[in-house]
Amino acid sequence: MELKTGTAVYGKQGKHVGDISHLVFDGHNMELTHVVISKGWLLPRDIVVPVDAIESLANGEVHLRLDEERLDQQPDFIEAHYATPDPNDPLPARYGAGSLLYSPVVPPLGVGWYYPGTYAGMPPMPVDTEKNVPEGSVTLTEGLQVWTGDEQVGTIAGVRVHPRSGRVTHIVVSKGWLFPEERLLPAALINTVDDLGVHLATRRDELDTVAHPIRE
Repeated sequence: MELKTGTAVYGKQGKHVGDISHLVFDGHNMELTHVVISKGWLLPRDIVVPVDAIESLANGEVHLRLDEERLDQQPDFIEAHYATPDPNDPLPARYGAGSLLYSPVVPPLGVGWYYPGTYAGMPPMPVDTEKNVPEGSVTLTEGLQVWTGDEQVGTIAGVRVHPRSGRVTHIVVSKGWLFPEERLLPAALINTVDDLGVHLATRRDELDTVAHPIRE
């Protein structure tokens, strides 16, 4: 099945629900896993749909096997929660690199995740060769406190990593007094990491727009 961005998408009842805006790939095997359907007259939001929900592709149109109720149950598309391909990734040329995204990988629990401290405006940290910590990195561990300004908003419950490079792309912030549930935040929001924990480069009143509930 060969899909392209801009392709019109129709629901089970034959109504136009929107157009494909992005294609989501498994970064390990480069298989297409999901499509993002942008808003149409029937669809008031951008959603992520698995490719196995596609019934047919013909005459430049995609037809889904989902009715309006099931379409409404699909998760919202939040571009910041996906990983973009690296410049040297072996991308399928026919799709056009601007439309491709990866689903971040969930690494095993109970380990330290290494975040490039130089990206966070920090000096290089000492390297512990026994733990094989990359030079210039800091370790993000489960339970580490997360702060915005002088307010703690939760603790780290996990991370998401780029499927090809292995770099941390997102952090999972567990419940705190501000968050009633686990939220996913782009790692680009990390300003510094110190003895107190992870400090975000965002204000408290901005968190609702950048931190979204996780829907597995």
